[in-house]
Amino acid sequence: MKRNFSLLPDRKFDLLVCGGGIYGAWTAYDAALRGLSVAIVEQGDWAGATSSASSKLIHGGLRYLETYDFKLVRKAIQERQRLLELAPHRVWPLRFGVPVYRDSRIGTLQLKAGLMLYDFLAGRPGEIMSDAGIAHRHFDRAAFSERFPALARDGLKGGFTYGDAQTDDARLVLELIAGAMSAGAVCVNYCRLTGLVEAGGLVCGATVRDQIDDKSAQIFSRQTVYTAGQWTSASQPGREWCRLSKGVHLVMPGTMTDEALLLTAKSDGRVFFMIPWYGMTLL
Repeated sequence: MKRNFSLLPDRKFDLLVCGGGIYGAWTAYDAALRGLSVAIVEQGDWAGATSSASSKLIHGGLRYLETYDFKLVRKAIQERQRLLELAPHRVWPLRFGVPVYRDSRIGTLQLKAGLMLYDFLAGRPGEIMSDAGIAHRHFDRAAFSERFPALARDGLKGGFTYGDAQTDDARLVLELIAGAMSAGAVCVNYCRLTGLVEAGGLVCGATVRDQIDDKSAQIFSRQTVYTAGQWTSASQPGREWCRLSKGVHLVMPGTMTDEALLLTAKSDGRVFFMIPWYGMTLL
């Protein structure tokens, strides 16, 4: 991909996207495919922040069944299936194990019911997930411990496995940016948003600075989308409503190989994952 800052100044685009993470990349790509003239700018490298530091999952949101958010789970599963079909080289099936201990907050029967509902909401999963065995399975103590030897055996009653999906988040963003450029979008990274241009109380563009050549430019647009992630809280509108949340990811030695684990912290009940990641384990 070749960046060209000179394509930005004094042009009017249908859409200006500010922020080159997954949301910005998808927005620019989708808009360009629809025939709109699009520009997207990013202050650092593409996917340089949260979008390269995620859990690397394309999941259906199993844990949201507990709060009865069936609509969200169904939508997430549909999007998972769409991505598996559109980009099988970037999104691939990943099977998760869920252990059940004597003191687990969610017991065998409740977990069984939730996984049955998860499979039901998935409907017909498509060829890719069917080949990977999306339907949940139950294992007794010995079989589950053999499948996941890193788990403590004390108090283990058994467990389940179920199907979801994984991605390389940064590479997915790069492919979307490349697709947007192929569809005619102007995509410039290391280009910092320095201000918005307004007319009649409405945003009609932005001023940006090339962080490589230290040049400034003004861009005009019919619509502007702000997909700056955590930097939204630093903007004037964002300070009024935005509250940051924090996720922690640790890269550990490779204890997981082909399958992942969904675990629950005993201290506060929060869910966390152990995921295979290029020969290592992402916690």
